[in-house]
Amino acid sequence: MRLLNHQYRSEAELAAFCQAEGIADDAGLFIQVFCGNLEDGFIHDLNRLLRQRFPLAVILGTTTGGEIADGRLFEEGVIISFLECEHSRLSTVALPWDNPDSFALGRQLARRLARDGEPPALILAVATGLNTNGEDFVLGVSEVLPDVPLAGGLSGEYLRFTGTWIFDGDQVLTQGAIAVAFHSEHLQVQTLYSMDWMPLGRALTVNRARRNLLVELDGRPAIDTYRHYLSDEAAEHVPVLSVQFPLMVERGGMKLARGCTGVNPDGSMIFMGNFQPGDKVWFGIGDANALLDSSSELIERLRHQRFEAILCYTCVARKALMRKLISDEAEVFQQIAPTAGFFTYGEFFHANEGNLFFNYTLTLVALTEHPDQPARKQPLPLSLSTARITTETQAYAHLINRTARELETLLQQMHELARTDELTRLPNRRYLMEQIRSHVRLHDRDGSRLSLLLLDLDDFKQVNDRCGHQTGDEVLVDLARIIESVIRLSDIPGRWGGEEFLVICPNTDADGARDLAERLRSAVAGHPFARDLRLTVSIGCAEHHRGESMDALIGRADRELYAAKGEGKNRVRGCEARAG
Repeated sequence: MRLLNHQYRSEAELAAFCQAEGIADDAGLFIQVFCGNLEDGFIHDLNRLLRQRFPLAVILGTTTGGEIADGRLFEEGVIISFLECEHSRLSTVALPWDNPDSFALGRQLARRLARDGEPPALILAVATGLNTNGEDFVLGVSEVLPDVPLAGGLSGEYLRFTGTWIFDGDQVLTQGAIAVAFHSEHLQVQTLYSMDWMPLGRALTVNRARRNLLVELDGRPAIDTYRHYLSDEAAEHVPVLSVQFPLMVERGGMKLARGCTGVNPDGSMIFMGNFQPGDKVWFGIGDANALLDSSSELIERLRHQRFEAILCYTCVARKALMRKLISDEAEVFQQIAPTAGFFTYGEFFHANEGNLFFNYTLTLVALTEHPDQPARKQPLPLSLSTARITTETQAYAHLINRTARELETLLQQMHELARTDELTRLPNRRYLMEQIRSHVRLHDRDGSRLSLLLLDLDDFKQVNDRCGHQTGDEVLVDLARIIESVIRLSDIPGRWGGEEFLVICPNTDADGARDLAERLRSAVAGHPFARDLRLTVSIGCAEHHRGESMDALIGRADRELYAAKGEGKNRVRGCEARAG
C-alpha cells in the first residue's frame, strides 16, 4: 500500500506527477479528491478529467472546509490523493438522493455494498454536508453492516453554508452519498479519535425536537436560547458563530458536540446530529489542553505499529479555533505515515460499540496491508508537548462552570424547599396539586385508574392543648413516616395542611384505594406515638371519574373524610363500590 498526494493546479502538472511517481490506472487504485475550489463548473470539469485519465480507478471526491496532505493544511486548494492497494479489492456505490430521510440513504447505500458477498474490512464514505443528517445516515449504514468500520464524513465548505458537492468520476451530487468498500484479509484498520471540546455553564433541557431539528430549548425557541446566552448580535450570525459554541449532548457515556447548519423563521435550528426531548445539553467551548493531551495519546498509540497510510477526517471548527495546534499535529502524524484528509461538516467513526457520528472531532483511520512490519524505533522529530498554550480560556471556562454548578445547586435547593413541607419533609400542598392535575390529565387521556386518600388525625387539637406543640409536631412527623412505610413506591404522599395528609394513588381503582386506606388506618391505630399517645385517623377515599375536574375529585375525598368524622372517627369512607 502506498499513499501519494498531489496539489492539483493543471492537467499537465497532474500528468507529470503521475509519470514521475509511477502512478498507473488500476482497479486497485483509490483516488480521493479533497476539493477546496467550490465552483460548480470546476468540479464537473475535474470529475470528467479524472475519469478520462483513470477509467479503472475508484474515485471518491468531496468539497471541503480545508485540505490535509503530507502534514500540511491547505485553504481552498485541491488535493488529489492516490492510495495504491496491493492486496485489497475495491467496490463503490454512488447514490443520488432526493428526500430528507438520511437513515434510508445510509441503509440503501449499505445494502448495495452488502451485495458484494463477504462484508468489507472498511467502508469510506462521504455524504453531502448541508442536507444529510449524519447521525441518521450512520444508523442506517449500521443497521445493515453493524460490524464493519465506517469512516469519512460530511462534505464541507468554508462555513458559508451555501452548498457542498461529492463526486465519483461519473456523477457530481449535491444530495446523496458515495461509499468505497475495501475487501481484504490483509488490511489492518486502526480507528482513533480526539474530542477537544468541553461543556460550558449549566445544563439546558431540550423541550421539543424532531431528530436534528431543535425546536425548543430550555423553555424558549432554540434560537432565542442562543440569543439569551450569547447576545442578540451573536444570534444574528448563527449558524456561522455557532461553530464556536456547539451544543454538547451525552451519547453512550460521551459528551458529543453538535453543530448548527441553519435557522428557520420560527426560531428552530437545524443541527448535524439528533436531539431527543428531555436531553440535557451544554454549550461547548474549544479546549486546547484537551487537544494537546488527546493528540499526544493518539501519536503514542500509532507509534506501536508501522502504518502505510493515515486518513484524517476532522471538523472544520477545530481548524477555525485551534489552527496552530492542528497544523502541528498534522505534521507529527506525517512522521508516522503519509497522511491525507479533509475538514468536514461531521465525521463518521467506528469504535468498539459500533459506528458513531461526531462533530468537532479529529478522526483517524490508520491503514496497512503489511501488519507484520516492525514499528519505527527512532523518536519523532517533532513533539506536541512543547506547544505553548495559553491558560486564559481554560480559566474562563473553569470560572463559568464552577459558578454555574454552584448556582444550579442553589436553584435545586430552592426548588426542593418550594415543594417540600418543612416539618415532615413530605411534598407540600403546592406540589400535590401539580401532581393531581398531571395525573387527572393522564387518566382522561389513557384511562388509567386514579384514586386519592385524604387523612386527618382524630382529636389532634387535644394533643397540642394537653402535651404542647412540640409533641404535636413529633406526632405529625411520626404519622408521615407511617404513611411512607405503608404506601407503595408509586404512590405520592404529602402534607395537605395542619394535621391533614393526602396520598395520590396512580393506577389504583376504588377497591385498591379502600384496601390501602384500611391498612393505613390500622397502622396508625396500632402505633405508639410520643408520650405513649394512642391516636387514630379518619380517611376519605375517592376514585377519579373520567372527565371529572381536579377540584371535584378533591372535593369528593374531602366530603368522605368529614363523613367518616361524623360517623365516629377511626374509619374509612368512600370507594365502597367501584366508581364508573
